Amino acid sequence: MRILQSCLWIICALALGATARAQVMPVSSTSATGLNVALYSSASRYTFYPGSPAIWGDLQENGYVEYALSAGAGGTYSLQLYYSNGTPTSGTATILVSGDAQAPASLASTGGWSNFQLDTASTVTLPAGRSILRIAAGSPVQAFNLAGILLTPLATAAAQVPAAGNPLFGMKFFVNSYSAAGQNSWQGCSNGQSIGKIAAQAQSTWFGNWNWNPAGDVATVMQSAAASGTVPILTVYNIVNRDCGGYSSGGAANAGAYRDWIDAFASGIGSGQAVIVLEPDSLTQYNTQGCLNQGQQSERLSLLQYAISSLKQNAPNAVVYLDGGPPNGINAAQMAKALTGAGVSQAAGFAVNVSNYESLQSNVDYGNKISRFTGGKHYVVDTSRNGVGATWDHQWCNPANRGLGLPSQGMASGLLDGYLWVQNPGTSDGTCNGGPPAGQFSEPIACTLLQNSAF
Repeated sequence: MRILQSCLWIICALALGATARAQVMPVSSTSATGLNVALYSSASRYTFYPGSPAIWGDLQENGYVEYALSAGAGGTYSLQLYYSNGTPTSGTATILVSGDAQAPASLASTGGWSNFQLDTASTVTLPAGRSILRIAAGSPVQAFNLAGILLTPLATAAAQVPAAGNPLFGMKFFVNSYSAAGQNSWQGCSNGQSIGKIAAQAQSTWFGNWNWNPAGDVATVMQSAAASGTVPILTVYNIVNRDCGGYSSGGAANAGAYRDWIDAFASGIGSGQAVIVLEPDSLTQYNTQGCLNQGQQSERLSLLQYAISSLKQNAPNAVVYLDGGPPNGINAAQMAKALTGAGVSQAAGFAVNVSNYESLQSNVDYGNKISRFTGGKHYVVDTSRNGVGATWDHQWCNPANRGLGLPSQGMASGLLDGYLWVQNPGTSDGTCNGGPPAGQFSEPIACTLLQNSAF
């Protein structure tokens, strides 16, 4: 059992300083309830560690912890455990309600005993009135640390999902003939595939510090899209201290320069329609050790808030998604907190998997988790290169044998607004695994993506 480094606020705020046991805890029928793990009613072969927060650890065979609940009218609930699994393998936890078996909780490795995250939601049925919730060892036994339990009535979760009217539904997205693949469509692959297949798909046009005239440059794309009756996908990538000195380092020189740049960019969009992905990696790297000091962290949140506000005011018909990282980068609760601090409430939602390779299902699970902690915000998934999912070790920089994902398209309803090709397939992630510098087109990379295409 290790010291908890991060904490899901709705759960862990309840546990601070609490060491007493309680008999019954009320469960809301209209909103999420975080159970205080310190207030258990019974336990066996599972060790309780009081502290800030309290943690259960050292789970043994036949071990369990129980909580006495009162669910009012009763009903079906989403159950999530806030846990860590420091072993390299996945495990399960057995869930029972007053002796009745429920769906087991799946507990994937979190990469360390101090790395806590929410598991994928399972469901439990709570009867009206009092019941006993037992969290027990699975078979074979897989130890895990438990820091919190979250119960959300499914009726409440469903109420957050509109029946229809997602902002991207019905949009025909702009195919830019000057994309990286478009400029290299004359190249062929030894496997008979044509790079023209990539060039024919709608994908994002990226804007950053290389655009000295952002207003004019984006206006050119807007005019081309309008002439074809389509809507462009645009990616803003110019935050101060971009990429923490990595392959794509750079960005605006200072906060003032960034504000001026984003104002100009927004004015170039004007009253036209556009879909905007705002500042990839800006929040995944927000808490990266050695990247930003405390003052720079505050500045980053302030600049993201400013960018959303400027786009909302100067480009009122643009749909803005603030980048929320990939599912393997940071846990959903931490990302939700960062997104909230950056002003996602004023945007259409957030984007996941930008320039990454994670599978569609893992992104949907991740996006749904973040949505629960951001008031039901919607999201989009970058599907440009996730046709076969990630490598076993989740490589992000030119991993071998990846494939094109599903083309850009809007969804009619639900929390997932659409699939977008945010990255431009065939461009390199950096000088790694034999690739050219970041952003340069690579025929071998493009041909491999084509060979393993999901469509």
